[in-house]
Amino acid sequence: PVLATMLEVKLVMLAELPPRLPPGVFLTCSDDIVLFDGSGDDLRSCQGFAALGHPSTLEIGTGHGVFVLPPTPSGVSGSGVVPCLRFLHKPSREEMRAQGAVVALPSNGAEDAGHRGEDGVYTDSAFFWGSAVTPRLLEAAVLLGELRGEVDGYGDFLRPC
Repeated sequence: PVLATMLEVKLVMLAELPPRLPPGVFLTCSDDIVLFDGSGDDLRSCQGFAALGHPSTLEIGTGHGVFVLPPTPSGVSGSGVVPCLRFLHKPSREEMRAQGAVVALPSNGAEDAGHRGEDGVYTDSAFFWGSAVTPRLLEAAVLLGELRGEVDGYGDFLRPC
């Protein structure tokens, strides 16, 4: 017997986020499990985009969106709210290195625990945009006119950051 659907599991995993977000849109895919500690992160002042980033190996980064984050004094990125300097969509290993996305993986987890302390990147999973972004998206749709292709929520919305 099925005890819960994937949607129900996702809703439980993300239940702590709504009180920490202003009005807006939250986008997540339905085929992954997102585990994170968002305690203390308050995004209610977010007027643009906010995304969940997860430590991953360089290999995983080549098939996902990758965040370029500001350097940290220790050289190891941790958790919390940090600005995104740039977003790379399915970059090569060379592009990740050239754009400054490569960091030492934290000791508190990576998708493959055997890679802790090695070079890695922060990859995308879910993201949010505040209500101030929606009118701008509508303006862009009017300016662009009829779309003749697919809009990718990850590749198209996050790339400008």
